[in-house]
Amino acid sequence: MMKMDKKMVVFGLCTVAGIVLAGSNVSVSDGNASSASVWGKPLSATDQLRVRSHTVVLDKDISASEIWINYGGDGSVIVDQNYTLSAKKAIEIGRKGGTQGKLIQSAGQVTAAALYVGGTVPASDDDKKSSDRKAGKYDLSGGELSVSGPLTVSIHGSELNISGGKITAATVTVDAALSVSGNSASISFGSLSATAGTGSEIKLVFGAGGMSPINVSGAADLSNSALTIDGSAYTGSATTFTLLTAGTLKNIAAGFNVIGFSKYTLDQNTSTGVVTLNLIR
Repeated sequence: MMKMDKKMVVFGLCTVAGIVLAGSNVSVSDGNASSASVWGKPLSATDQLRVRSHTVVLDKDISASEIWINYGGDGSVIVDQNYTLSAKKAIEIGRKGGTQGKLIQSAGQVTAAALYVGGTVPASDDDKKSSDRKAGKYDLSGGELSVSGPLTVSIHGSELNISGGKITAATVTVDAALSVSGNSASISFGSLSATAGTGSEIKLVFGAGGMSPINVSGAADLSNSALTIDGSAYTGSATTFTLLTAGTLKNIAAGFNVIGFSKYTLDQNTSTGVVTLNLIR
């Protein structure tokens, strides 16, 4: 019987040799997602899409079983129009190879059952080993990101940067860097935490008019995260800003650093579940 787990795929003058699982679809060039020349075969919602060292721009709705970005090179996916990128299982940015995979979203919708910013999924299929997994970067400045299950930001050098748009996620674990900039984003998490000993950082960067709060409906545990507050760009008057609300604030930040504000008080209140910054002039 012919084995179906190994094959050579030939695209004109471009040949990709190696082990490719049935149901996988590996990028072979830069370009728009609607272009057949970008993919190894016609797209299917049951595919496992793998973006190698290419930049793919979403110009049509795309559904897949899984989406791996930075698979064997510095890959990027750009969502800057009103289209939907959807993964039934997971989107993983930084699967292996390269330095940092990227997903850049300024419009449209991205939905997934799980999102890994930084390769964290256990080794399987034709992967090598866990140490091959690299950093990931997700920049959200517009549109909507919805994760029905876990969202993790892991591996040194990984970043989740939120400066606009809307993000909802059920369970958020930050073991690298989470940055919120300005006051135009809507942020809703089911829970928020970090793993001990990983050196995670939550960075809150004020725009001229303030910043967007992080809203957590369940438990927030900041005990393993450093909290950085940057008010260098703020031009408003003295007032009180809500930085984070939680159903339960289990533990306060392991340490905090405030830049750009000379007089302030920071209140991490485990009784109310609210973290506030009171500016004093």
